[in-house]
Amino acid sequence: MAILLELMALSGQSIQSLRAEIPEYHVIKDKLSIRGDQAPVILRKLRRHFADEKLNVIDGVFADLGDSWFHVRPSNTESVIRVLAEAPTASEAQARVDMLKALIAS
Repeated sequence: MAILLELMALSGQSIQSLRAEIPEYHVIKDKLSIRGDQAPVILRKLRRHFADEKLNVIDGVFADLGDSWFHVRPSNTESVIRVLAEAPTASEAQARVDMLKALIAS
């Protein structure tokens, strides 16, 4: 709170105008039921498909796409694969999740 108050004092801006400068992003979360032995196959498929993207494969497949990202990983507690995406609009995030689910199912 002290940092925020200092920023307001230094900039002369209200909290509303400072908040307006922060871009809005939307996260969509979904999951697909799978057999436990399918997870490695799905993750390999995603790594190959998105090989040209900036990937992190420590916990599933995470791709940084610049203005958006997605993360696909197997659950540690259920027989599901979790699909998450964040983008500037909810429709873009949903489209990314839908595309990933279609790719996984193919």
